[in-house]
Amino acid sequence: MEKYGPGPLTRSFSSPFISLVERRITNSSAEIRKNPDWISLIDNEKERTRWSEMVAEELGTTPTDMEYIFEELAYYKTLQENCQGTVVLGGADMVWVSDVPDDNQLLREVKHYAAILEAHPKQKMELKDNTTLMLIDPLLYPLDYELSHLLPSPIESPATALRVSTFGDRPGSFEAWSKVVAELNKDIKTDDNIYTDCDQGNGFCWLPTDIRVNADGSVHIKSYINNLHPTQHSFFYATLSKVLERTIPLFEQVLTDLVHPTNVRVPVVDDDCVDYTAPHPDDVDWDEIDLDVEEDDIREAWEQGIIYTEPVPGAFVEPDRPLVPYSLRGEGLQVVVEMKNMHLTPENPEYKPFRWNRVNRWQNSGIPNDNIVATSIWYYDIDNMDISDIEFRDPVGEYKEIDYINDALDKKVFSYVYGESNDTSKGFGYEQVAGSTEIKSGRVVCFPNSYQHLRSSVKLADPSKPGHVKMLLFHFVHPGVRLPSTSIVAPQQQDWWIKDAFATSPLKGLPQELCHMIQQKVNMPMSLEKAREKYLDSGGLHLRYESEFKSYSTYIA
Repeated sequence: MEKYGPGPLTRSFSSPFISLVERRITNSSAEIRKNPDWISLIDNEKERTRWSEMVAEELGTTPTDMEYIFEELAYYKTLQENCQGTVVLGGADMVWVSDVPDDNQLLREVKHYAAILEAHPKQKMELKDNTTLMLIDPLLYPLDYELSHLLPSPIESPATALRVSTFGDRPGSFEAWSKVVAELNKDIKTDDNIYTDCDQGNGFCWLPTDIRVNADGSVHIKSYINNLHPTQHSFFYATLSKVLERTIPLFEQVLTDLVHPTNVRVPVVDDDCVDYTAPHPDDVDWDEIDLDVEEDDIREAWEQGIIYTEPVPGAFVEPDRPLVPYSLRGEGLQVVVEMKNMHLTPENPEYKPFRWNRVNRWQNSGIPNDNIVATSIWYYDIDNMDISDIEFRDPVGEYKEIDYINDALDKKVFSYVYGESNDTSKGFGYEQVAGSTEIKSGRVVCFPNSYQHLRSSVKLADPSKPGHVKMLLFHFVHPGVRLPSTSIVAPQQQDWWIKDAFATSPLKGLPQELCHMIQQKVNMPMSLEKAREKYLDSGGLHLRYESEFKSYSTYIA
């Protein structure tokens, strides 16, 4: 835990307020870095002039901004030159990307095994939007606080996951599982609860897989992946190990950024930015005001008399961040695997997120008890899709700071400096846009879960033909903690066990109808029908979208 810094695992607000000027600077820098040759061109005066003119026209960037941007880009060049392989900076702070070429053997392997999962009728699950096909869904057969069992000893490998002689004891409640988590983390020095009862996720949480990063950077998957059969799909496990090996360097960069966040580029002193030619309504001596003057007139005069002077960036200071990121080699990690497709057709040419999402489709990965610190998304196959960037926003400001702003600053002044309303009446606090990163086929995007990310609308590029977006996601658990995982929870999928169970005495030879009745009476392992029923009717969809309603942020500080 100490290696990644002290502090709580979850909190709602984490970052300082960022001014509009700083956001203009970061957006301009990201626009320049979209050029794949920017590093080799950074010292070319002709290119620097062209870039300056481009972002000035598109974003209103000033010469003072550009001085700061070029100093920061020189630092980014040094940082980039110390990156492993094809890992590059994304379009927002703490976001890293890697592009996999179309002819890559690993990409071909993933597409091959994805096709096998797509053809498996029991493996896939169609959601209510009729566009999203879940191939590996962490919300199907999750850790169920009431029904899941705890093995007496850990599973040795994915291959032995279905050879356990007993499912073990059933803790039976959230409180009992909390004690299991406390025991798993008894050597961790933290004042914060790894499991929190503020939100129990309707009785469920994700069930991660244990992996180990070897000294040479290769990855060993130590336990089965929830909802991916460990023997039927054993070859896919080998492929996923290689995908993780390629993804871990991005995760290392994100972790390092979380420990050493970027300095505030444009410090804001409100008194230096705003001046007034008329008194604020709260400061007016009404005894001296004409009785015919309305308060609205006073406020209008005050608002029209605001003189705003843009803050300017300070001198560039390199972040207190090592150029070489923290290494996870030799470390054990936990990861939640997810795999899904989005399919559109000429009859259904556009995807829009669920209408009941009231927070503009922004979401975090998981809930607090999942302790997800970062997520990677590999868009390994995009065909005939008009898809926008993936956008990020950051919950900002401490509670005390927000209270101060509500008391001391008017919304009008706040919007001049930060471009955001200071209305927290909806209970979600403040969020500011952190930036965006282009989505394209073959791209891996890794980002911290302190960010909320936006699932934008997607539509067919050619509406006369079908199209798809296929994604492989890794949700990384905070590396300093341990959660109940597939090492200590046996596979809960009944159909994984059923063949062997009914092939041995005393169940051998029973009529199929009787076998089916027995299956329906057994709570664990659970039938697919029951699992889907719990998923859809008892909180699965609520859990999937609950994090879109709340600003949960797992982080390392």
